[in-house]
Amino acid sequence: MPFSIHPKITITRVNELTVEMLPSEIDTILLDLDHTITHWKSTEIPPEIVTWVTEMKSRGYKLAIVSNAATHKRSAPVSNALGLPCIINALKPLPFGFLLAMKILQSEKRKTVMVGDQMFTDILGGNMLKLFTVLTTPFSKKEALVTRMIQRPLERLFGRK
Repeated sequence: MPFSIHPKITITRVNELTVEMLPSEIDTILLDLDHTITHWKSTEIPPEIVTWVTEMKSRGYKLAIVSNAATHKRSAPVSNALGLPCIINALKPLPFGFLLAMKILQSEKRKTVMVGDQMFTDILGGNMLKLFTVLTTPFSKKEALVTRMIQRPLERLFGRK
């Protein structure tokens, strides 16, 4: 179902994602920024996320951040701290940001997973490209007004718990 908003798997935090949960052909992990690897409007990365990124890189996975953030003001400190390329203005769920990240990482769709907290951007966009998709729980309820007032209620309507 390429236009589904439902992920292949759901986890609470990205650091719960293990190699065993992923198809064996996966070698690339695309990560959303807000509520996936940082809190909204924050540049602080929880230590368990830093540890997880380091572990996944040591296992040979290629990682990048794909964000709808408009500037590098927040994304640059995070991507620099983690040593990851970052695509901003990704226009998720449109394919441009995902495809650019995969081009930079020299990856293929069938080898790529998208991990994010929003069904209508991260998961829908990943599913449209037939990526393996993983939905995380947002770090907190503090988020952009449009997300809180429109996207989250729609997600619950479409079956998000």
